[in-house]
Amino acid sequence: MSVTKLHILQEIKRTTTANGGTPLRRRQFESETGIKRYDWFGVYWARWSDAIREASCMLDQMQVVSRPQHSKPLEYDRTRTAPMI
Repeated sequence: MSVTKLHILQEIKRTTTANGGTPLRRRQFESETGIKRYDWFGVYWARWSDAIREASCMLDQMQVVSRPQHSKPLEYDRTRTAPMI
């Protein structure tokens, strides 16, 4: 049976959600879903990270990390106007 690209992407999203928003590593994914490397490698993607990125998992994870940690903007110190020699 041939595994479709859509099926792989759906499984990546499902397993990522089940893992608390963190994508599974390739071998964990294979063990969990039964989808092997040869089902996608060279067929749909050249790297596992490409498949993760296409499934929008990396984008979601990057948005969580890039949220500002500060409640107010940082202040800029403008006291020094010329370089010290």
